[in-house]
Amino acid sequence: MSSPQQSPEDQPVEAPWFTFAKGAAIVFLATIVIAVVAITLTSGDNTGTTTAGSGSGSAAEAPATTVAEDTGGGASETPEAPAAPTADMALGQTVFEANCAVCHGQNGEGLVGPQLGGGAAVANFPDPADQIAVVTDGRGGMPAWGSSLSEEEIAAVVAYEREGLSG
Repeated sequence: MSSPQQSPEDQPVEAPWFTFAKGAAIVFLATIVIAVVAITLTSGDNTGTTTAGSGSGSAAEAPATTVAEDTGGGASETPEAPAAPTADMALGQTVFEANCAVCHGQNGEGLVGPQLGGGAAVANFPDPADQIAVVTDGRGGMPAWGSSLSEEEIAAVVAYEREGLSG
């Protein structure tokens, strides 16, 4: 014996507003989950992954000079062309990718935080000391990194944002 089949008229029908409400509730809950994840990733005590300095000298530590003899027999110092700051740029890129890209974008295009690439860092901070102060002390939604990053790491990441992301 087979069970009697219900005709289409006998099957319960969901009201259109109920179907919409279920979909809206799912979207709302997904938005809450995404927001919690984003807040968790961008807040806290900023003790995320950082790169410690290697302790080796860098081009930013002291200006390079050479001693050239002039025709009078005395010595005079003339500045040498600055060495390519590859070590600082590499450190800056590592620090940026580990700590800054989550808000400012992998290429500095800006996400939660403002754009830094394409020359925006230089336009917003003509004086690099001002940018270093914001990275160190924070401002608005920008967290302070002075307790998590060394002065060398902050200087390197600022140099990377100004030169490496200038594209």
